Amino acid sequence: MCKSFFQPFAFLFVTVLAAGLSLSSCSKDNSGGNNNSATPFWKGVINSNVWEHGALLRSDGTARYFVSFTGGSMNDTANANVSKFEGTYTQVAGTDSIYINCGSALSTYRLKGITNSAKTSMSGTWIYSAGGITNTLPYAMAK
Repeated sequence: MCKSFFQPFAFLFVTVLAAGLSLSSCSKDNSGGNNNSATPFWKGVINSNVWEHGALLRSDGTARYFVSFTGGSMNDTANANVSKFEGTYTQVAGTDSIYINCGSALSTYRLKGITNSAKTSMSGTWIYSAGGITNTLPYAMAK
C-alpha cells in the first residue's frame, strides 16, 4: 500500500525537478541581439590563433565585441572567460573597409579591416588600449 501511495508523488517530483533543471541550464548570451543573418556574429582569432574574439554587428550600427585572453571560446559567449564590450561599427559605403570601436571606461578595442566581396570574412589590425598601453596585432574573423 505504501509503494502505490507514494509512486505518483515521486513521479511528479522527478518531473518538476527535470523541468526546473532544463529551464535553468546555460545558454548562449543573446542579450545583445540574435546570432542570425540579420545580426551577423563574426568570430575569429587575434594574432594567428593566440586569442579568440568575435563581434555582433547589429543593423543599427551598434556592436558588441567579445574577447578572451584566458581560453574562453566564441562558441559560448556566456562563458566567464569571455569579456563583452559595447560600441559601434562603420562599413564605408562602396568600399570593403570596416571599423569597429568598442570598450569600457578602462579599455578600448578598435578593429580596422577589410571584408571580402561576399562580406563573409574580414581581416586587418586589432588595436587594444588600456592603462596607457596600446597593443596592435593582426586579426581575422568570419561569419
